Amino acid sequence: MIKINPRPLPFILILCFVVILLIIAGLNDALRVRVSAMTASAAAATKTNTPLPPNFSLLPSFTPSYDCELENVDIYDAQLCRNEKVEETSLAEAAQSVLIQRHYHMGAGCWSGISSDTYELRACDRTTGKTKTLTEHLIPLFVPSPDGKWLAYATFQWLIADDGAIAAIDVYRVSRDGATVQQLDTNGLPERTVGIDLKRWSTDGNWLEMQLWDGTENGWHAHRLSTDGKGIVQMISKASR
Repeated sequence: MIKINPRPLPFILILCFVVILLIIAGLNDALRVRVSAMTASAAAATKTNTPLPPNFSLLPSFTPSYDCELENVDIYDAQLCRNEKVEETSLAEAAQSVLIQRHYHMGAGCWSGISSDTYELRACDRTTGKTKTLTEHLIPLFVPSPDGKWLAYATFQWLIADDGAIAAIDVYRVSRDGATVQQLDTNGLPERTVGIDLKRWSTDGNWLEMQLWDGTENGWHAHRLSTDGKGIVQMISKASR
């Protein structure tokens, strides 16, 4: 008859107990790492409430690799929950210059936030590579003249006055080389105009047709504006849109 020595049994139990403890410790470490990652994520979200310095920007300094190179960059910072983007588009090119539309977008906020978009009209000198801003507060819509020498466009911004906000809308034309910018609504647009939609030039190029909105439900009305800079505005029809 074979007898089994019972003395090794406690050693086996101890070994199993040690293995179980190691497994539990490994699970605790994994859980600790996960909790730390969640804490870091929450801390990053909390940081978005911290005011940023004035004129803060994610955009790096742009150095063109050749004259009049267009800038196009899109950056997102997950820790700040902030996105900034620049898009430049060539509108017209001449022998010595490039007419550029610049779009800047900024969005901030992780779950909810704010965003803003601004447009500028710029001209770049091919000889020097220098760029100058021709117009700010641009509405990104350009209407070419019949002879192709001009582009008509409008600007829009809200101005704060004592009795509330005022819509400041102006209409311009710019030569394709960017050398000349001329304001067309020199006598102003009709009172209470809060919206504009440029349509087309007349065949002879003397008038610019457009829709103006007075802010009411049926307030879009067709007008035409002289393109010689005299600021003549004539209504064509009411509620035509």
